[in-house]
Amino acid sequence: MSEVENIKADDKIRKALRRTWVPFFGSFGKLKDIQRLAIPLILGGEDVVISSPKATGKTEAVLAPVVERWLENPKRVLSVIYISPTRALVNDIYRRVRLAFNHLDIHISRRTGDHPEFRKGRITPFLITTPESLDSLISRYPATFREVDAVIVDEVHLLDNSYRGDQLRILLRRLKKIAQERPNIYVMSATIGEPQGIGGNFIEGKFRVAIKREPIVIEYHLLKESSFVGEIWGEAKRRNLKKLLFFVNSRYEAEEMAKTLSVPPFRGNVWVHHGSMSRREREEVENLVNKAKLGVCVATSTLEFGIDIGDIDAVVLIAPPRDAASLLQRLGRGNRMRENYVLAYGVYLDEIQKIIFEQLFQDAQKEDYLSSPHTFDLSVVCQQTFSYLYQKRRIGTSTGALKRLFRGIVGDDDVDKITGALLDKRLITTGRSGFLYPGEGIGGAIIYGGIHSNIPGKREFDVYDVATGRRVGEVENPFPSFTLGGRDWAVVSREPDRVWVRYQKRESKARNVFTGGRYGFWDFRFGMRLKKRLFPHINEYEIPYRRCDNYLHIFHFTGPIYSFIWTYALREKNKIEDVGDIFFVSETTEIIPQRKDIENAARETSSVVTHYMNLGRYFGLLPRELRESHVLSALKIDEFADWLSGIRLVKVETV
Repeated sequence: MSEVENIKADDKIRKALRRTWVPFFGSFGKLKDIQRLAIPLILGGEDVVISSPKATGKTEAVLAPVVERWLENPKRVLSVIYISPTRALVNDIYRRVRLAFNHLDIHISRRTGDHPEFRKGRITPFLITTPESLDSLISRYPATFREVDAVIVDEVHLLDNSYRGDQLRILLRRLKKIAQERPNIYVMSATIGEPQGIGGNFIEGKFRVAIKREPIVIEYHLLKESSFVGEIWGEAKRRNLKKLLFFVNSRYEAEEMAKTLSVPPFRGNVWVHHGSMSRREREEVENLVNKAKLGVCVATSTLEFGIDIGDIDAVVLIAPPRDAASLLQRLGRGNRMRENYVLAYGVYLDEIQKIIFEQLFQDAQKEDYLSSPHTFDLSVVCQQTFSYLYQKRRIGTSTGALKRLFRGIVGDDDVDKITGALLDKRLITTGRSGFLYPGEGIGGAIIYGGIHSNIPGKREFDVYDVATGRRVGEVENPFPSFTLGGRDWAVVSREPDRVWVRYQKRESKARNVFTGGRYGFWDFRFGMRLKKRLFPHINEYEIPYRRCDNYLHIFHFTGPIYSFIWTYALREKNKIEDVGDIFFVSETTEIIPQRKDIENAARETSSVVTHYMNLGRYFGLLPRELRESHVLSALKIDEFADWLSGIRLVKVETV
């Protein structure tokens, strides 16, 4: 559109938003492209998928017209639900929009484990919450949702293709069953590879797509781990970089990196941000980074999710993230004042990591690689069965109602098998009428809210500072001393689930006590793209090898999970050793297994493989046959077996 056309469009929308224009757009003067696309659709009553780059005003594009429509017939009941993936994002959105809502004299509240402001007796028309807190509210107070008019799902790419996204899909179905009229649904994301597919998952009806795609200019530089600190500080001086955000892939690395970076010019202005720190500590770090003119923040994925920490001059990635979508999300935290440009540095440990970085940066600019087919996580059937039965705890529900809840997503036979297993474990029970009810085996999870979250749990100790009485976070094994938040702590005393600690100012030998993975396993097709970078002359079905004495070194590039299954399938018949991305085999070894051998290997190793997959807390409650079939489906073993059946070895001289 020309500038004249934009002015006319803005004027038309301004008149339509006669009450909400000033509080939401008054300080901007004009709209952004995605706002011009989305606002008329929302005012027209359409369900909409909204996708555009970072910092393009998607939140205002949805909230302003939704609030305008609500003001036409304001009600003193819950009317609009805004769902964000994390507690931190809920807090961030709440801070950003509260002034606009105060201007309009509209009550808005949060509901998370940290901020339970919305509860029975304190209902507000607008609610910002997470999927797990929404689950709790629907189960406990279903009548509260009868007059909901609109549901907004933000940062949907952080939920889609995961058990949390699958949980939200079923929650939206439950909400529609409760509501007197079907609510409008709006789905937002900065990174959507297939907007039609995501819209179909979460809206399940007719919807429109408002999308503004603009090429992202990613300026990136790759640095060796052995010398990166000096190089980064040199870059900071040369480019006048004042604020840097470092991403690492585990809490352990976050604590270690903070110590490494505590040198001039940033000494005294290095902060740590990860999930083991308390909410209060994390929020203090966010505020410090936001206000600082000079500093470094070292974070895990806790800062991937769009939290407002101000403008960041550059993002530094220590080792590659798990995929291109995660890479883009991390890069999106930097250079927020320039919509389509980011400055990034990747720090690699070895040549393989360097190649992975190069491929991820290339994939990040190709939407084809931002999403992949997803298999609905059957653990969600367990979790949602518990939650739904608790919602219906007074009257019970039928197996037919459960099947309808999952219909079109999970087969009726699988629902029968899962409910049968839960009945056998006394996690659910039947009444005289034959209806289903929560069982005594799930009572503790109901009391403590465990049925509303499918996130795997772990045993941790709450950590309290004896000097201040403040909770500083949680750790798994704090004895006798440890590092948390970039500081060393010594344990003074302990209780069953709590330790009291004292800050150690002197240099100490405190241990890092965090577990957690580095970058996860990759799809074998990603490995084929890596192979193409090293061996551009061979095709997708050709595997390079070289001969060393009487052995072949075969460079398979299928990643740790697929190579593990591949090796297991051959181990009974051949001697084969898998080291990283290389098979060491004798010249007489047959390395291409039969399709049935690959499928059997995947089944037999499923209990091991699941530890490396992103599966929900209740996955272990599934019948064994469903666990095994789910692993085969989630890993696309049939596609892997098809690819294996067509490969051939190609000799190369150098690697």
